[in-house]
Amino acid sequence: MNMYFFLELRSFEAHGEQTDKKEVEMEDKIQRLQRENDDQERHVEQINSENASMKKTIEDLENELDRVKREKDEATESLENVMRELSEMS
Repeated sequence: MNMYFFLELRSFEAHGEQTDKKEVEMEDKIQRLQRENDDQERHVEQINSENASMKKTIEDLENELDRVKREKDEATESLENVMRELSEMS
């Protein structure tokens, strides 16, 4: 009977050691995953910031393009008027 209890005690001790080892491994894995998550969150923030900057640049360029198109249309109209006046003079 004493041998049975001794073997059971050894079995519980071994199980406890395995459980402790798994706990340490899980804690290490959690810390690693948290670091990776933090890195990825910083990366997402950086991408969002760059995206906002690019959207602003695109908006500015679209506004500039609209302004240039208006100026071109005005210049074309002015040129057409000058050409019409010249043809009327001849």
